[in-house]
Amino acid sequence: MHRFGRSAQQNMKDRWGGGFILATILALAGAWYLGGYISKQFGPQTAASDVSNGMSAIGNVKAGQAPHEFQLYFVQVGALRSEAGASKLARTLSQNSLTAMVATKTSKELHPVVVGPFTSMTAAEDAKAKLTGEYQGAFSTTVTVAHNPDSVPAAAMTTKAGADVRKGLDELNMYLYQAAVWMENRSAATPADASNLAALGQQLAARADALKAEKDAKVVEFVKMISAASAHATQIQAAAAAMSGGDEYQAALNGYMSLLDQYRSFHNGN
Repeated sequence: MHRFGRSAQQNMKDRWGGGFILATILALAGAWYLGGYISKQFGPQTAASDVSNGMSAIGNVKAGQAPHEFQLYFVQVGALRSEAGASKLARTLSQNSLTAMVATKTSKELHPVVVGPFTSMTAAEDAKAKLTGEYQGAFSTTVTVAHNPDSVPAAAMTTKAGADVRKGLDELNMYLYQAAVWMENRSAATPADASNLAALGQQLAARADALKAEKDAKVVEFVKMISAASAHATQIQAAAAAMSGGDEYQAALNGYMSLLDQYRSFHNGN
């Protein structure tokens, strides 16, 4: 019997074309290219083993360290035409000790379902190995979350709020990483303390409050983004006490993908 049972297998009948799962790899130059993963279509087919060989060595940030570029890893298990079907599959996977979420709809009107995030390729490969029996062709994908304050759009940096925008980006970078660590630990059934996320959420809320009177369009966009991150920290607190696969838990997972997309859009000027 497969690990995830018959119901999970039936969900996958709704996948694109009803055939083999998309074999996909993202090797993004920066977080602003994340839109190619979330809002467009997946890249060329590449084996997960090929991904690790082609990646540059970038150390992941740790608690207490200065924010900087880091990489996250996901395992894509399907891309479904039905949003309801994708949500059902994500819940089924989450109920089986995995963190699964639905990414933003692609340009081909598909709803990708991914497991993750993981902070190492090894962890992603371990998850892929567990999934392969039920979902043949599951592939690891790599997302680079860049942190380069100098790349902040000039429109935002030329305002008097520029310094606060830079600080807020530092805080958001740390939040994105620590939230990924929390989800990875939760999936691995290891201690998943969300108190640091609550503190970062409060910092982001205070930063948003300090900037709320600004009129510059990019600063307004930035305030919306960090306000969303602060709200996500509250979702994480609810998810910490919730059952895996439940509404509160899945809202926190899907919200994380939304944050990554907003981060990309801000840098890319979309």
